[in-house]
Amino acid sequence: MTQRPDPAPPTALAFDPSCRVWTGTSTPGAVAVPELVGRLDIDEASLSWAARDYGELVHHQPLAVLRPGDVGDISAILRFAADFSLPVVPRGQGHSLAGQAQAPGGIVVDMSGIDHVHEVTADHVVVGAGARWSQVLQATLPLGLTPPVLTDFIGLSVGGTLSVGGLGGTSHRYGAQTDNVLALQVVVADGSVLNCTAEERRELFDSVRANYGRGGIITCATLRLVPAPDIVRYRKLKCPSLNDFLRVQRQLVRGGHVDHIEGHIKLRENGQPSFEVETAAFTDAADAATALEGIDRGEAVQLPYRDFVNRLAEGDLIIGEMGIGQSTHPWCNVLLPDGAAKSFLASATADLHQELYGEFGLLLAYPLLTSKLTTPQMALPAGELIYLAAALRHAFADSPEVITSMTASNERWFNDATAANATLYAHPFIRA
Repeated sequence: MTQRPDPAPPTALAFDPSCRVWTGTSTPGAVAVPELVGRLDIDEASLSWAARDYGELVHHQPLAVLRPGDVGDISAILRFAADFSLPVVPRGQGHSLAGQAQAPGGIVVDMSGIDHVHEVTADHVVVGAGARWSQVLQATLPLGLTPPVLTDFIGLSVGGTLSVGGLGGTSHRYGAQTDNVLALQVVVADGSVLNCTAEERRELFDSVRANYGRGGIITCATLRLVPAPDIVRYRKLKCPSLNDFLRVQRQLVRGGHVDHIEGHIKLRENGQPSFEVETAAFTDAADAATALEGIDRGEAVQLPYRDFVNRLAEGDLIIGEMGIGQSTHPWCNVLLPDGAAKSFLASATADLHQELYGEFGLLLAYPLLTSKLTTPQMALPAGELIYLAAALRHAFADSPEVITSMTASNERWFNDATAANATLYAHPFIRA
């Protein structure tokens, strides 16, 4: 993931509507920038930073980057931008895949400064949208509390994941992160700062969750909290085949036997795929139910909950040292009807080789119960049980032919998913 550059001196003082450029000086015909607590950067480093994301597939420079000092800055810039038809796009940690947080010819709002944890109570936390989920946990875990759903990488921003939905290993129990939001503060297109809940301004509340920044910029969120377990019993179940992999996941989810579940399909050194179901139990009752006939249960590893939710940190360090974190990531995510999961994943597994996934790529697949997914903007396939399937690929920028092969494979995914009545998740614009 690209890092925010050091502060640079050139900032915008005015906008010239005839040339559609920002200037650092006041010139005839230019309109002064509203008074800001923060700043509006127009230096090349800031513009280049805003034109990159985790996918590294799309690079559109904005005209300026707003580093807001408070929510009032976002409100002022949205009002100003509306007068001159300038697109305004919020950016959290830049973990998008295909330019969703980029604003060609417009303004990118760097939300990282809007990151305060305002309040923690026994059942909720109030937090700025630019805060990372790791910051939320730093505030809640000392009180024995946690958000019910976390994505695998807790370095993402609250506003960022709420803009796409936010699915994780506990979503079969609790739904998406957007299903666990109690209230939002939103700045809408005319600059108004509005509060909304399921009871107050419901239409706005529904329009901004999982809607990719459309409908308004989320600036603050009130999130539900649940008791955090002290110790997690973590297992990796080895399945001999894709059939067993799917059977085990369905059995565990429909029976309510585990608290966390994900599935990984990887390529072994012998060139054959491995099918691994990752489970975690937060209670003794859940752990006891993972004894499944014909499945290698492996050894249960006991981890503090804090370590469990941050279990990818060590791998991230290794990836960072190898430079893979800065590589191109042609990821692809779909939501599959249960009836299509076997044929779709069988085809995807047949394509699971290093040319299309890189050295550390894998297939991610795990089931969700649609009764738990209630966010209106999340497009779901029909059925009681569906599967999240994701191709997690990486390629280095100096290998354009590999990137082309990966994106072509993604195109096949989209075509197969469409034929199977699946829906896309987390990147609605990736084909643009």
